[in-house]
Amino acid sequence: MIRSILISVIILILMPLATLAQNGGTVYDGHYWQQCRPDVKHLLVNGVMEGVLLGQDRVIGYALLNKNTSIASPECQRGITGIVNTLERQIEKWDRNRFVAALDHFYDDADNRALTIKWAVRVVMLEMHGAPQETIEDAPEPSQ
Repeated sequence: MIRSILISVIILILMPLATLAQNGGTVYDGHYWQQCRPDVKHLLVNGVMEGVLLGQDRVIGYALLNKNTSIASPECQRGITGIVNTLERQIEKWDRNRFVAALDHFYDDADNRALTIKWAVRVVMLEMHGAPQETIEDAPEPSQ
């Protein structure tokens, strides 16, 4: 149960951040990814990881410290704190080089190149977290 909640938190945090990253006429998809220099790929991955960590701080801040009163029960507060701490530890353990390599591998498949980086990051995060294949396949595609 904690694993599925953790995966859901990751997805909920990533979706709005990825939408904010897209602007103008640039399409951040597999074609874009494949043309990036390695240092740019690492910058993108580090940005996503830092964005997730910053996003989870906002989630916990809102849930636990809303106008000096909590909107959550003490049991819920402990649960949220545990999930956020677990998420932070997981993200800090992820090897950025391995993550970039996993995105490279994802986009090696020509069928995946039209998919946005935000979708690929989501798939790779689920895979690195050990989600079953049916969870990955059944996940709704993020809106464009």
